[in-house]
Amino acid sequence: MKIAVLMVLFLVQLSTQASNYKPKRDTLFGYPIGQPYYPRPHDVHYPSHAAEKAYNAHPDVYVPTSPGYEPDADRYAYAPGYQNYHQAGQPSAAGIPVFFPSSSGPDVPPPFPARAKPRYPSPNNIINFRAYSTVEQIDAYLDYISDQYPDITDVKTIGYSGEGRPIRMVRIHPRTVRRNSNKPKILVDAGIHAREWIAPAVALYMIQQLVENNDDHRNITEQLEWHIIPLLNPDGYAYSMTTDRMWRKNRSNTTNPYCSGVDLNRNFDLFFGGLGTSSDPCDETYTGKVPFSEPEARALRDYATSLSNVRLYLTLHSFGQFFLYPWGFGDVLPRDWRDLDKLGRVAQKALERVRGTKYRVGSSTNLLGAAAGGSDDWMKGRAGIKYSYTVELPGGGEKGFDLPASQILAVSQETWEALKTMGYFILEERRRHRKRRNPQAGKRLDDI
Repeated sequence: MKIAVLMVLFLVQLSTQASNYKPKRDTLFGYPIGQPYYPRPHDVHYPSHAAEKAYNAHPDVYVPTSPGYEPDADRYAYAPGYQNYHQAGQPSAAGIPVFFPSSSGPDVPPPFPARAKPRYPSPNNIINFRAYSTVEQIDAYLDYISDQYPDITDVKTIGYSGEGRPIRMVRIHPRTVRRNSNKPKILVDAGIHAREWIAPAVALYMIQQLVENNDDHRNITEQLEWHIIPLLNPDGYAYSMTTDRMWRKNRSNTTNPYCSGVDLNRNFDLFFGGLGTSSDPCDETYTGKVPFSEPEARALRDYATSLSNVRLYLTLHSFGQFFLYPWGFGDVLPRDWRDLDKLGRVAQKALERVRGTKYRVGSSTNLLGAAAGGSDDWMKGRAGIKYSYTVELPGGGEKGFDLPASQILAVSQETWEALKTMGYFILEERRRHRKRRNPQAGKRLDDI
């Protein structure tokens, strides 16, 4: 009898506590998310560290002395408030909130005010991610979003190719948000190598998600500026679609009348002509006569240097499934390689959770071998962008570069999860920086 009475009292007490319990409201960068944060263990390792030698001519070369460094990548892959959503059949991998759940109650601030859904979904005859888009279709899509979403996008021509095609860039940032020239920026390019068709496709998918689905991504469009160049090498890309599927370079004339084209990713002015390059115009890695001899490379250089506070640079390539960071010119590492490695592993984990695709993270030289004169090295070493990566997307087909069109959407979705997570990482970095300057700041990522 006493036991029964005690059990009843115990159950009543539990019921009372449950009715009065209010779960702690976790947030993602100051915004309420109704999911608690539980840290999870991790097991990550940096690959083989650089040999103990350095290029003394470069001011920012660091040779690590302690192998086995394990960055705390899971702290961001499982940041407070990250949730897994399965919205519209598109799985979210790393738990990035693709929308803010509706909440009720006086203690929960309201989500963002509702905004009109896409007015005119992009016509399937422009891009549909079931087939690779032509140069003309890419241009038509950029025209479409410029016309239909002028409040979110600025589409500009940043230069012209050797054959006179425009090199176009999409700047994504709502006009309703007060402009701030010092706002963190993310610069993305794709299609620097002609045959890597999946790279422009992923860049277009990024643009579609940030623009046409802007309601789902307002944190990373209002608090960041995205500058995306979906096709940097339009001449080579067009040539690979009409004449030579495995064409890699641009279509510039060279000193050899029988061999045209320069490898744009060897044409940048950082250890130009070094390891992994060729001075033979007939080789696929031909550097060109001098650094920035090619209009496509100059267009990217000039646009990058016109921007301030670019925190993240991404150049999309295929194939190989890597997140690569500098240096590519030799077997050495930047002084802040631990930071680069951490963010690379954050992206790696986010991507893997979509459908289990495995990527590797490390410096370009350590994982693929030296290749001097690349855009990622130049962006870090000359443009001063802290986080600079080459993203090697999956391969397929007979020669690796001809990934079947049936894989475009799946690869785009999983890659977007990784790149979106990197955007949230940059947001968190900004919040921490502001909080260090002012302890009262950084609680919510409003405009300064």
